[in-house]
Amino acid sequence: MAIVFSCHCGQKLSAKEEYAGREIQCPSCQSIQIVPAAEEPPRARQATSYPKMSRRRESEYDVADVSRKYRPRETNYRRRRFEDDIDDPLLDGALKARVEPVSMAFYLGSYISSVVLLPIIYFAFVITLLAHFPGTEPPWKAFAVLGLVAIPIIYNVVVCSMLIYKMWNALARQDFPIRTTPGSPVGLMFVPLFNAYWVFQSLWGWMQDYNELVDRRRLDVPRMPEGLGLATAILWACTSVPCLNYLTIVPSFVLLGVFIGYACNGINALANADVIED
Repeated sequence: MAIVFSCHCGQKLSAKEEYAGREIQCPSCQSIQIVPAAEEPPRARQATSYPKMSRRRESEYDVADVSRKYRPRETNYRRRRFEDDIDDPLLDGALKARVEPVSMAFYLGSYISSVVLLPIIYFAFVITLLAHFPGTEPPWKAFAVLGLVAIPIIYNVVVCSMLIYKMWNALARQDFPIRTTPGSPVGLMFVPLFNAYWVFQSLWGWMQDYNELVDRRRLDVPRMPEGLGLATAILWACTSVPCLNYLTIVPSFVLLGVFIGYACNGINALANADVIED
C-alpha cells in the first residue's frame, strides 16, 4: 500500500510503506521531505527561524536540514547587489567607509624619486668607468656603482605593486563584480611573457571596471580616461620587445606617472563618493 502525503508546496507525493521514515525529494520545489508512517498524518520538519523575507525566498528555507546544494549560493569573495541597493543610505555609507583613501604624495613621490635616481646612478657609473680607463684591473668600483640601480628599481616595483593592489581592492570592496581579485593583478605581473598581456588587464581593465562601477552605481565621481590606461599598457608591453624598448622606455615612465596620479584620485573619490539622485 502506498503512502500518500503532501509537500509544503502543495505537490502530492507517494511512496511505498517500506520507505516510511526515509527522505525523498519533491520533484516540484526540490526540497527534502520525510515519508510519514502509514498511520501518522503527514508532517514536515521544523522550520529554521530566518529574517522576514518574500514568499518565494521563504519557501527555500523552510526545511532545516536541506542539502547545501539546494540553498541559494553565495560567492565566497563578494555578493552581487541589485541596482536598487544604491537607494539605501545605510548601504551607501557602509560602502564608502570600506574604501581607504591613499596618499598621492607618497605613491607619486616615490615613483618620481626612484625614476629620477636611475639616470643619476647610470651617470655616476659612466664617470667612474671613465676615471678608471685605461686601467689594467677590472673596474670594480664602476660595477659597484652600477649595482646601486637595483635599489630604486626594487623600491619602485614594491610601491607600484602596493598601488595596483589598492586599486583593485577599492573596486572589490564595493561589492561590484570585477574581472579579477585584488591579488591576481600583482602576482601575474611577475610571470614572464604573460605579463605583457596581463598589464592590459591590470591597468586598462581597471579603468574600464572603474567607469562601469561609476555608471551603474550612479556615483558622483570623475570617470577614468580609458585611453590613458590603454596607452600605458601598450608602451609597457613594448618595453619587453628588443630594440623597440629604447623608443618606448621614456614615454612609458611618463605615462605611468600620470596613471598613478589618476589612480590615486580615483581611489580617494570612491572613498567619498555620493550617489546621484534622480
